[in-house]
Amino acid sequence: MRFWSSLTRMTTLRSSMPAGHTSVDVTYEKFLVARAFLLLLQPYIPDRQFVNLWKKNSGRVPNTSVWTRDVDAAAWWVAESETDTYLARSTATRSYGSHSRISKDRASGLAFTSADIDEVTAYRDKPSLSRNSMHSLEIVKSLPVEPIAVINTGGGLQPIFGIGPISFDGPSDKERARVLLNNIDTAIRAKVWADHSVVLDSTPDMARLVRMPGSLNCKGSQPVEVRFIPWPGTEMIA
Repeated sequence: MRFWSSLTRMTTLRSSMPAGHTSVDVTYEKFLVARAFLLLLQPYIPDRQFVNLWKKNSGRVPNTSVWTRDVDAAAWWVAESETDTYLARSTATRSYGSHSRISKDRASGLAFTSADIDEVTAYRDKPSLSRNSMHSLEIVKSLPVEPIAVINTGGGLQPIFGIGPISFDGPSDKERARVLLNNIDTAIRAKVWADHSVVLDSTPDMARLVRMPGSLNCKGSQPVEVRFIPWPGTEMIA
């Protein structure tokens, strides 16, 4: 049923475009990338909980959020976005509206955690950063925890570590999750500094977001596609 829904969506989009236009094909490719990443995460998402996707809009347009359990709906939302789009590591038992994003108080579960390996770019240059994408891949290979996927953000890599499905039945569960996130974050940053003299941002917070594969990184002068590798893997999915 979801396949036919996606096919119908693509056909409708294609029929509304001028002859020879390629935007529909690009959108569908982005949908496939986003869908593949969400399917990879699905075993780690707590049962019957909502994932939160968040879009950073430009100008005076309010930022937009979506809360969903539907992989295809989420993937289409990402594919049709033309700005920075993110996914939360925590999940929730309900929607909090189209302009509210995940927070520690709203989190009811945890699917994954991540690390941020920032690289030297035209808008960011420090000696403590990764030199380039090859250097970042070497850092990923040396991590004390193996990721399930690695996101190429266009400005670095974000290894994704599947630690769910974790559901919070009370404050003690949430506190144990907080300690787990902090311990993983501390171990990764210490290992990367010891082995590569690269400083990673501390990212143990429960409300942390990662860039969503299939979306765009609009931080630089030109938008860059966000891609991912199912790990261990050798090629970015784009």
